[in-house]
Amino acid sequence: MARVLKVSLNMRLDADVVAWLKNRQSRGYQTLINFVLREYMLKHQSEAVRGVMTNKSS
Repeated sequence: MARVLKVSLNMRLDADVVAWLKNRQSRGYQTLINFVLREYMLKHQSEAVRGVMTNKSS
């Protein structure tokens, strides 16, 4: 995957969510947040495309 432009962002998250993310040793918590959001985005983009295709054939 090509490098994607990063955007600085200030957001508020629940303290327990941040603590869980920071305790993960596999990668940094900001990288993990980005990964989770990207996976969610990709899943829902494909669902939206399927929905559009289904509606067009009706």
